[in-house]
Amino acid sequence: MAYFTTSTAVGASWVQKLITDLDAGSGPATFKFYTGTQPAALGALSGNTLLATTTCADPCGSVTGRSATITAPSADSAADADGTPTFARGADSDGNAVCDIPVMLAATYDALSADAKALAGIVIKLNIATFVAGGPVSWTENIVITDPNG
Repeated sequence: MAYFTTSTAVGASWVQKLITDLDAGSGPATFKFYTGTQPAALGALSGNTLLATTTCADPCGSVTGRSATITAPSADSAADADGTPTFARGADSDGNAVCDIPVMLAATYDALSADAKALAGIVIKLNIATFVAGGPVSWTENIVITDPNG
């Protein structure tokens, strides 16, 4: 069966573009965690509550071949609000949205079958399911995003 493929250069270029866009501006990228429905195509936030903001290192990660690694940022020592996050929006230091990534409790993700993990796709795994205002928020590991042709 034939299927869509790209060259190594094309695969490497889009993951590099992701890291480059997150690193744009004079400071580090951020990932802001929100409640509610994730907007389509980085659309406007509507009815979402900002729960916490984590700040990446600058640069935020690296690219090797067709894979980008976003290094887990430092913790937000004090969440902004109580709630259960559904996604995080990655933005450059000027606040320009670059990507939205669903979030999941690490234990829930780890218990999924391989097929269910493949279906879930890229997620940010967290140690806690519900944020508490004033409490800490941190990722459990780096995110690796690989070109599907890699």
